[in-house]
Amino acid sequence: MSKQIIRAKVVSILDNQRIVINAGIEQGVQAGDQFFLYEEGAEITDPENEEPLGRLENIKAHTEAFLVQEKMTVLLPVLSKQSNSSSVLSVIL
Repeated sequence: MSKQIIRAKVVSILDNQRIVINAGIEQGVQAGDQFFLYEEGAEITDPENEEPLGRLENIKAHTEAFLVQEKMTVLLPVLSKQSNSSSVLSVIL
C-alpha cells in the first residue's frame, strides 16, 4: 500500500508538545500517521542559468497524529530512539 501525501498547515500550537493542523478524517488522516513539519526557506536559483529550483523545505519537527477529528488533527512529537529526553516542539518552532 502506497503512502498518501497530505499537505496541511499548523493552525494552533497548544503547548510545547501538541500542535493542531487543518487536516483530519475528511482528508484521510488516521491516528498514528506521521508528519514532518517544515518551514519554507528562500527561493533557490541555479547560479549557472538563473533558473528557479524552488524553495528549500527546512524540517522543524517529526510528529505523529494523536487525536484525529473530522477537519483537524492534534500532533505529538515522535520521540527519537537516540534520546531519552522528551521532545519539546515549541523550542524547535
